[in-house]
Amino acid sequence: MIPKDAIIKTTPRAGLPDSIDTVTCKHVSGGVSTLSFRTYAEGREPYQGTQMSFIWLDELPPMPIYSECLMRLMATDAFMEPGRLLVTATPMRSFSEVIGRFLVDGALAVVEDRYSNFLTWDHAPHLSEAEKEEYKKTIPKSELAARTRGEPMMGAAGIYEFDPEEFIISPYEIPSYWHRGYGMDIGWRATAAIWVAMNPDNNQYIIYDEYKAGESKPIEHAGVIRAKSKWLTGAIDPSANASGQLDGKRAIEEYRDQGLHLVKADNAVTAGLDRVRMMLATDSLKIFSTCTKTLAEMRQYSYRDNGKPRKINDHLMDSMRYILMTPKAMHQARPYLKPRVIKCMK
Repeated sequence: MIPKDAIIKTTPRAGLPDSIDTVTCKHVSGGVSTLSFRTYAEGREPYQGTQMSFIWLDELPPMPIYSECLMRLMATDAFMEPGRLLVTATPMRSFSEVIGRFLVDGALAVVEDRYSNFLTWDHAPHLSEAEKEEYKKTIPKSELAARTRGEPMMGAAGIYEFDPEEFIISPYEIPSYWHRGYGMDIGWRATAAIWVAMNPDNNQYIIYDEYKAGESKPIEHAGVIRAKSKWLTGAIDPSANASGQLDGKRAIEEYRDQGLHLVKADNAVTAGLDRVRMMLATDSLKIFSTCTKTLAEMRQYSYRDNGKPRKINDHLMDSMRYILMTPKAMHQARPYLKPRVIKCMK
């Protein structure tokens, strides 16, 4: 895309035939610009000690290279504008820190210092509709959203490998006769809860609300959860029954003292993950699109090399598993009773 007559010279890359290391070219300002080519395999060292005006990262970079690039774009004096960074990638790998930089609660980041956008295969005019339909038949469901719409894979590495369009739905009013309950996971870094409704006519479950906050006292968490959970029962992490480190009081007792009706959840991890997967596969579980924090956790929820789930930013995932594995917490909410009016006859 650089006009040939603007190229002053090229420098070959050592050890790689027919490859280029740098390009020196004329700039519209009358100066000279240098274009350099690097690979992720080289690590962050080639970037150190340099100053760049523009960096284009093709496909997802490792976080150390991404952060090093940001440092190379900083303005070094008051008369210089900071540089720009562009990342173009198909997010096929499991949820990463770099992807997280461009998502806010699962939605595209459009903030002061970042902008992101999804490019779908509809933006590729050379693909015919017939080709798209043929590819859909061969692409695994877990990759479909990433390859066709540019959305990060949900549950890469094997936990929840489903196309989000299959289970994300628009919010609607939950009928009063449906059964409801919530799952709750506690911790200092984050305390979370997920509210679920179940249609007794077809046993379909709907995740309709969520809560997640960190570094707060139980009374603060309980106030929000209690306001959303009148007459409802919560399935709480059974480890909450252990004594606290400070006063020896069980966390479950602290929350019960704040007015929450709680039972200990079934914490069978493998069986719980299998149940959630089966419910997603059979259309027995749907999630409101407004539960953005839950959907964000699902995108990053993955297995470690030892086959166990990563215990990082998974509080809503645990809350979901607790309530879906604890049916005794699901019951019909107490109906609203209108005040009785007694008419006085003269």
